Amino acid sequence: MGHSGSAVVLGIFCWTLVLFSNTDTAQASTAGAALVAGDSAFAKGEFNSAVSLYERAVQQDPTNLLPLTKRAAAYEKLGQHSAALRDLTAALQIDSNATRPLLQRAQVQKGLCSFASAEADLRALLDLRSTHKAGLQERQAVSDARQKLDQYTAASPAQRRTAFTSLLTLAPACTPARLLEAGLLMAEQDHAGAIALTGVLLKSQPGHVEALVLRGKAFALMGDLDSAKRHYGEALRHDPDDGPAQAAFQTAKRLARLMSQADAAASKGRWQDAEAAAAEAVSIDANLRVVNTALWLSLCKARLNLRRTGSDSAKQACTVAAEHVPDDPEPSILRVKALLLEEDVEGAVRAAAELRQRHPNSRSVLQVQQEVDKARRMAERKDYYAILGVDHSAQPRDIKSAYRKRAQIYHPDKVADAGLSKEEAQQRFTDIAEAYEVLTDEEKRAAYDRGDDVELGPGQAGFHGGGFPGGGFPGGGFGGQQFSFRFG
Repeated sequence: MGHSGSAVVLGIFCWTLVLFSNTDTAQASTAGAALVAGDSAFAKGEFNSAVSLYERAVQQDPTNLLPLTKRAAAYEKLGQHSAALRDLTAALQIDSNATRPLLQRAQVQKGLCSFASAEADLRALLDLRSTHKAGLQERQAVSDARQKLDQYTAASPAQRRTAFTSLLTLAPACTPARLLEAGLLMAEQDHAGAIALTGVLLKSQPGHVEALVLRGKAFALMGDLDSAKRHYGEALRHDPDDGPAQAAFQTAKRLARLMSQADAAASKGRWQDAEAAAAEAVSIDANLRVVNTALWLSLCKARLNLRRTGSDSAKQACTVAAEHVPDDPEPSILRVKALLLEEDVEGAVRAAAELRQRHPNSRSVLQVQQEVDKARRMAERKDYYAILGVDHSAQPRDIKSAYRKRAQIYHPDKVADAGLSKEEAQQRFTDIAEAYEVLTDEEKRAAYDRGDDVELGPGQAGFHGGGFPGGGFPGGGFGGQQFSFRFG
């Protein structure tokens, strides 16, 4: 190669060096400008903007520790501790002996009450510089924070709030304390407070499985199964093998399915299916009071429509539903109807009177009071079906046959055979005649079954008010009323 060729090669090499040198300078200049702008945003408290600007510096100069440590500080201000830890760990992967990210990471870990991790970083820092003033101070702060956590854990209920506040001054994002406090709030039935507290924790550590499960349980206890399932599912996304998350998710999923089935069945009048689904669901978790209140109410309505008495009765379900929400008149109204279904008129009278005292202006309460008054009048009247010894479905020929037999037994001329006084036999015979007149007249029988007034023929004693003819509600139901319900 001649001198000219050598000169060309040398010229290209020199140009390339200049090009790369200019490129590095441009990158450094761009990264530096982003850092300056980020510092300005940070100083103004515009931490989201600072994060974006530091991100630009990181991209422009990925081997520089400074943008990572600055962005970590901005994340800390935003309460995003997991993100801050990621940046500081990335910085230490670039230079494991860098003192600034070691100190920062120890401070973040202390704030989360991850004391063992904080102490490990501080040991590494002090091994590098044994007289590092900030490192020595932070080591003492970690010791103090650990002591505060122990004091909080051992605090009595009366001292707990003060101990918690004192701990947060040294470890503002203390994970164990926040979890414990959230659990205590749930034990005090402050589910909204537990949701708020775990929300703060999850903002700093979005994938914290225990916090997600705890927050999901708080939502479930408030009756929000959709939010509960969402939190359990998120926990399983981060840790598919977490036992508590799996169990809670399956429970919430099963409950939601059964409640949906009960709702759909009731809307179509399939009361046996509605009863079965609600009865299964209400036995799953006794702690879910809000959910179970809705389930007991649905079970109450289904059993009323099925006219359930005895064991697994409408009365039992409606009573539990009313006990769950004593200030809500609806389940108490249904309980009164269930008492009438059981023919417990006296119990229904007492329950209706209590309802009227608690809800004097409720039209629904007034209506059920009128039903009770009618049932009471019916209970006090003559039971014509019992007098003739026939059931409510008796056909006219059955009524006529029963009348003849009873009339022969209690005819005044055969008083001695009946073992009654003449006056007793006369009254029995009169009752038999009244029963026959009413039950063989289609219009009178229908009026009697409805509890309406019935006009008797000449020489017969009339009666007023309703009736309760020994077999449940007139007309075979609650005046044709059907109960329905919906969840959510």
